[in-house]
Amino acid sequence: MNNPLNSLSVNAEQEFTLISNENGNCVSARELHEKLKSNERFSKWWERFASYGFVENVDYVRGCTKKYAPKNQYTSEMQEFELDDYAITIEMAKQICMLQRSELGKKYREYFLKLERAWNSPEAIMARALQVANRTLEQAMKRAAIAESVVNRIADGSGCFFMNQTAKALKLPYGNIKLYERLRNEGILNADNTPKQEQINAGHFKVVVKFVNDKVGNKPVTLTTGKGIVYLAKKFNTTIDESVQPDENSKIESVKEKIKEPGYLDKSVNEMTDTELLHAIRGSKDD
Repeated sequence: MNNPLNSLSVNAEQEFTLISNENGNCVSARELHEKLKSNERFSKWWERFASYGFVENVDYVRGCTKKYAPKNQYTSEMQEFELDDYAITIEMAKQICMLQRSELGKKYREYFLKLERAWNSPEAIMARALQVANRTLEQAMKRAAIAESVVNRIADGSGCFFMNQTAKALKLPYGNIKLYERLRNEGILNADNTPKQEQINAGHFKVVVKFVNDKVGNKPVTLTTGKGIVYLAKKFNTTIDESVQPDENSKIESVKEKIKEPGYLDKSVNEMTDTELLHAIRGSKDD
């Protein structure tokens, strides 16, 4: 679990160390306890105020504060301790100050009221809106650029043959598994069954991303082109069964739309090989 009290924003003019997020500012319950100079032990103090109808993960979030103290009375060597703490909303802090019924409570309640007014000012609201808009635009532009790069680099598999169809078209006495093995042994395919670059350049094979049930497939798919069928028939000294037709389902019908969705890719593809790119597409979306 992330510790919300790790995200601290310190300003010399602030009375408190603020814990900032998109929904507003929070403060440390331990720091508030210290500032109010309560004589009550923190655990008892917190238990009492938390019982006033405050809701965990709405008004406060559990965390911890790191403190340093001597290991013992005989040494100056310091040791780190983690103490239970809570990141509490400004609204909760304001109410605790009011319930404290002291001059310090009154002082800090006024401070928190000022923070609220500053957070809700038109200028602050506009600034946050611009930050969100800029992040959204930047992410959209990044996805669009990556999508365009991917689309330009991944071949459409229309008119190509899956490996089991390739075996049938070549009238081989075995299926796709043994054909993959033979192509690897003859240096035509890589260890992951993707074609050697020279084979792609020669137009014998294409590598595509296949979508199954609206999800990215488990691995890049190697397809044999019509030119590749002729090449393998000559290499294997066999004839071609022209009744075997390419599978139209091998084309990437939805790749252009799918890779534009948030979460598919999150890094530059300029230096990636086709195989690395396909693996990145496959692995970057969490199902």
